[in-house]
Amino acid sequence: MASLEQEYDGQVTLDALLGVWQSKLLRDFNEGKDYFNVYVDSPFCEGGKCRYCCYSPNIIKSPSDNELKNRYYEETLIDNIREFKDVLSIRNADTVYFGGGTSSLMSLAQMDAVFKELQHSFDFRNSVKEKTFEFNPWHITKERLQLLIDWNFTHVTLGIQTFHEGALKLNNRSSPGLDRLTAVMDLLEQSNVWYNVDLMVFIYRDDLEQDLAILKNDLEITEKMLRPKRITVYPNYYKLRDPEASTENREHTFNKVRKMREVVFNFYSRNTYVEANRSVFGIRDEDLYSNYLDEHTLIRTDVQGQPNCHTYSCSGWPNTNYHQNVLALGGYGKRQPYSYMSNKLCYETSHVGNSRKYQLIYAEPELFYDITGNGLTTAAQNTLPNLREGVLNNMLIYNIPAAALNSHHDKTVTVRSDNARELVEAFSAVPKLAFRTFLSRG
Repeated sequence: MASLEQEYDGQVTLDALLGVWQSKLLRDFNEGKDYFNVYVDSPFCEGGKCRYCCYSPNIIKSPSDNELKNRYYEETLIDNIREFKDVLSIRNADTVYFGGGTSSLMSLAQMDAVFKELQHSFDFRNSVKEKTFEFNPWHITKERLQLLIDWNFTHVTLGIQTFHEGALKLNNRSSPGLDRLTAVMDLLEQSNVWYNVDLMVFIYRDDLEQDLAILKNDLEITEKMLRPKRITVYPNYYKLRDPEASTENREHTFNKVRKMREVVFNFYSRNTYVEANRSVFGIRDEDLYSNYLDEHTLIRTDVQGQPNCHTYSCSGWPNTNYHQNVLALGGYGKRQPYSYMSNKLCYETSHVGNSRKYQLIYAEPELFYDITGNGLTTAAQNTLPNLREGVLNNMLIYNIPAAALNSHHDKTVTVRSDNARELVEAFSAVPKLAFRTFLSRG
C-alpha cells in the first residue's frame, strides 16, 4: 500500500477554509469566552534582516522589490481581505494586530486603504476592543499617528530592541537617535494610544555579564528619556537552549533567565514601572520550565486604563489559549503567516506572484474530514508535511512515534503507529493516561 503521506500534499482550498471559519463563528463560538482575532501581515523589511530575527521577512534591496511591496499593499493584501469578507462580516473581531516584518513600510495612503477595506467587512473603526500597529521608530510621523487615532487604534508598539551601538551594528540595525525618539514619545503621550517599547536581551556577543549590563542601561535610558506607557522585555530565543535536551542546556538557559529577571526586578522595584505578570519570577526549575520564554511587561505606574483584552498576533499556536482563534491575512514569499482555531486547526498562507495557497499544518481528524473530504482513518494515517515534531517544552507535541511516547510526559501528544501491538505496549507503560487512539493501518 502506498504511503498516504505521499498522496496528500497538505494543500486545502479557500472554499474549504471559508466553510470551517463560518461554521466556527456562526455555530461553535462561545460568546464571552472565545476570541476572534485578526492578524494582518506585513512581509517586508528594508535595509537587511536583523540577525536575531526568526520571522523570514522579504528584504527590499532594489526598486523592483519596492514595486513588489507596493503591489502587495495595494492589491495582494486587499484581495486577501476581500476573499475572507464573508468570514469577517460574521462578527466584529476582538483584536486586530498589524505585524511583520515592518508594518510601517505602508505609506499613509496604503494604511488608509487597508483600513477602509477592513471597514467594508465589519466595524473596524469602532467595535474592535484592541487594534495594535507595529512601528519602526524611523517611520512615525504626525500624519501617520493621526491616522491611527482617527481609526481608533488602541496600541502602538515600537521595536527599539537596544540602544547599544555595538549590538545594533552586529544585528544589522540602526537607531534613529534619542532626540527623534523623544519627539515620537511626546506625540504618543499627547494621544490616548497605549504605546509600547520593545527591548531584547541576549543579542550581542553571548557574554552574559555584558548582556545584563546592556539590558540595565537600556531600561534606564527608556525610563529616563522616553517614559513609554509600557515596556516589553524579550529574551532572544536563539540564545536560549532547549532545557529538555540536557542538564547542561537546562543550567545554561535557567541561569540566563534568572539573571535577566534579577535585572528587571531591580528596575521595576523602584516603583516607576510595575511588572504586569509577576508569575514570571518563579525561581524553582519547575516554574521556569513552563515560562522561561516569557517576556516581561512593565507598565508605567502613573497611567491607568489599559484596555483589558488580550492582543494576539499569529504567533501563539500551538502554545495557545484553547479559546483563541486567529485569522491571518497577507504574507508573501518567505513570510507564510499561519491561522488557527484554538488547538484544533492550523494552516499557513503563502503568496508567490499572483498565486495564493493554503497549507495545512495540523487538523484534528474531524476538521481534517471537513476540510479535505478524507475520512477519519485517512486523517489518522496522514503525517502532514509541516506537522511539528518535538516542539518546545509546554507546547503541544504532535506526530511522535509510539516508541517515543515515554519521553513526552505531561504533554498533550498525538501518537502515530501502524502497529497495534506497539500502541498497546506504549500506552500501557504510561499510567493514568487519557487518550484517543487512531490506528493508522488495520
